Amino acid sequence: MKLFLFTKLFVFSIIYSQDILKDSYSYQVQNLLYDIGKQWESISCFNTIKIKNNFSESGLLPSHLYNPSSIVGLKNNMESMRVRYSRYSSFNNSFYSYIHSILSIKDNIFEIDASAFGFKNSWVQLHIGRGRENWASGNDIQLALSNKSNPYEYFKLSSDYDRIRVNYIHGFLESTNHGINRYLTARGIEWSNKKNLLIGLSETVIYSGYNRSIDIGYLNPISSHLEIELNERLNFTGNGNANAVWQSHIDYLIRDRIRLSINILFDEFVIDRSIEVGKEHGDAYSIRIAYSPLLSSKNIITLFGSKIKVGTPTFRHYANGTNNFIFGSKPFGWEYGSDGTETNIGINFFNRENIIISIISGILLIGEESIINREFDIHNNDYQKGLFPSGNIEESRFLKTQLQWKIKHNILINCNTDLIFLHKSSKQFKFSLGLDIIY
Repeated sequence: MKLFLFTKLFVFSIIYSQDILKDSYSYQVQNLLYDIGKQWESISCFNTIKIKNNFSESGLLPSHLYNPSSIVGLKNNMESMRVRYSRYSSFNNSFYSYIHSILSIKDNIFEIDASAFGFKNSWVQLHIGRGRENWASGNDIQLALSNKSNPYEYFKLSSDYDRIRVNYIHGFLESTNHGINRYLTARGIEWSNKKNLLIGLSETVIYSGYNRSIDIGYLNPISSHLEIELNERLNFTGNGNANAVWQSHIDYLIRDRIRLSINILFDEFVIDRSIEVGKEHGDAYSIRIAYSPLLSSKNIITLFGSKIKVGTPTFRHYANGTNNFIFGSKPFGWEYGSDGTETNIGINFFNRENIIISIISGILLIGEESIINREFDIHNNDYQKGLFPSGNIEESRFLKTQLQWKIKHNILINCNTDLIFLHKSSKQFKFSLGLDIIY
């Protein structure tokens, strides 16, 4: 009864958005189809996957895989049980809304994980609400902005000019216990030939300050952090109150069976090594290659490998720790923060009807300077080159499996296992089982 009353309250009092959730069946299906080159006219470095698409209209998939109106889900793992409720709505062909709420039964905690209201037509989107952005080329190799971060409130403006698309977001993160207000803003531009090549550039900024209000200087979608800061157009002057990173993104499809995705990020530049002796860039990169040896009308098999490397000082500000790329103890981008590497190989299977199986094996190395260990600490080596990863290194090897099975058109079973081998021969095992009812 309490869950029903909560559900009624959510539907009538919370605003919504239209993005597909990262753990949903539709999200996984569309990423699998991107790997084999389907619907590349809609692929983007900056936009999360949307509910509306034309996969079912083109005959690639059964229509019941898409456009759910509501989802009620139950997920149980070895530590807790959660109930979720999601509701999708659209009206007048342009306005949309969405809510995703979670109730943790063990901890008795309720939260709105994502919610927004928006307008979208063929060339512009206006979006306001709570959620996450996922900016990168390729699947699960995000560096600066990821859908694995904690949610935040933000506004988004994006435009589509056929082969050129632009995107801009501006959001509020939190007020710390010491009165420091923290904000996030990002802008990106991309070009696509709508067939097999996508190139993008983006800038992401965290800025903060004591009782600081939203900075008007950052409200201009086409301005850059360096231009604003150097011309002293911020409401906090100086160069110690904001932290920016810049990225380039490339997605390239080779002969419809091989997809190459690359992201390169710079936090700080070492321009003249003869002057800045012994210093290194604050940088990061991620690369993923996917090959689909089996493409038939009934089955898809994709083999893939990926590598992520994030430098020791990357995402950490030299003067103000509240400008670090972390929020609520979770990084904005790569889920392990910084000062580390992750190498994966895996296989995806999809029967084009109701079963997705994914197996991933990998090695993870994390240094002691990662921002997940030192959330608001500044880096203190002034970009002097040192060992990477730094200090005491945490090394782990893992094997992850995921099964998504639609036993009926409106009933989905999720099963996930994580087997993690730590140092000194110790290991961890995690298991979760979920059930979604779609109507």
